[in-house]
Amino acid sequence: MILENFINLIHWILSRFFNYNISQRLDYNKILIHCNQSVYYQYTVKSILKDSDEVGKIITLTDMTQFVTMLDALKVSQDEAQNVNEKLAGYKDMVYDIEKEKEIGNLLESIAKDQQIAMSNLIEEIRKIESCMDESFIDEISLIINNAKGNLQDVRNVVTSYMNYYEE
Repeated sequence: MILENFINLIHWILSRFFNYNISQRLDYNKILIHCNQSVYYQYTVKSILKDSDEVGKIITLTDMTQFVTMLDALKVSQDEAQNVNEKLAGYKDMVYDIEKEKEIGNLLESIAKDQQIAMSNLIEEIRKIESCMDESFIDEISLIINNAKGNLQDVRNVVTSYMNYYEE
């Protein structure tokens, strides 16, 4: 009851003599007396004891304005940092997708080059054996066709790897 009366007295004094609008704010694990828009006080109450009997109270007011202002600014900065981190997470996913597409493009370009070389080699081999169409022609053309089939299988394996990679 004494504490309530004291707080009411403080409110009355501050509002009457200093024209402060008084309110209380419970924040940062403290009860703060908020005067006007930018002044904060914290109060503590300690009992004065004599032979285990309470004979009085010590009430202390502490100016908490800088502390509260700093913590409020920190809270705003933390909210802004959280927003920036959320945006960065989105950008990270975008960059990852772009890099993945780049790797896939490089892979497909490599396949195209390898196939162009393989086709040139196939044409060259066929022209070499074209002039001598005897019994060995069938054996040699079969060998060339098997090599081409092997190259085609390699392309299929790379495309399958590409599809598996892209689906991840």
